Amino acid sequence: MYTKREIVKYAITILIIILIIFLILLRPISGNQNSMSAQDNKKIAENKIISIKGIDVSHYQGKINWSKVLTHNIGFVYIKATEGITYTDPMFIKNQNELFKNKILYGSYHFFDPKDDPLTQAENYLSKIKRHNKMLVPVLDIEIRQGVAKEKLVKNVQLWLEKVTESLGCKPIIYSYTSFYAEYLESDFKNYPIWIADYTKKPTLRDTSKFIMWQHSQKGNISGIEAMVDENIFFGDHCRLKSFICN
Repeated sequence: MYTKREIVKYAITILIIILIIFLILLRPISGNQNSMSAQDNKKIAENKIISIKGIDVSHYQGKINWSKVLTHNIGFVYIKATEGITYTDPMFIKNQNELFKNKILYGSYHFFDPKDDPLTQAENYLSKIKRHNKMLVPVLDIEIRQGVAKEKLVKNVQLWLEKVTESLGCKPIIYSYTSFYAEYLESDFKNYPIWIADYTKKPTLRDTSKFIMWQHSQKGNISGIEAMVDENIFFGDHCRLKSFICN
């Protein structure tokens, strides 16, 4: 037979277990680490969220002294790799090698030509990049339509994204500016992380859950780069940034 004290002890233990289960059930189910929570979105709006400074460059920035650049608390870099079906940025290989040597988190982007075959564009990009363990996920820069109908544009963008995802095993980021993204991309690419360029204000998006980066200036002045440079903010800490490494 159990004593009264033992019965009380067991009852308390059972109540604690029930309470723990109840609290677990009440907790919101967390999504992919790459997704933003409602609390994160509120912090973004209030400019209180942890963020990391980054830049993106192409041959327009000329020869870059990366040793100087990386003294400016730069957390990540994106470099232009390719454009259309044949073009490779003249500084891509040099920038890629320098960033790899300096062990900085970096990724590359492809500028999308709506009139070119999307799969050939994907092959152009994939043939140029050098994969490694600090490579951030690819970016598709889509900001022009060149008269292509929205339906065809969406289809071609999807083909590029699917080809690169299949080849690398990681989902690319879509880069665009606010109005273009809202008009042509937002309704069809809700499952892709978004990097928005807006130089006047923080972008107003219908769905901010995938809004991970903001290009807030194209007139950055950083020693080591003679020309003006694009400046970006990644919303999150270093742990979240590393979740965008293309493993």
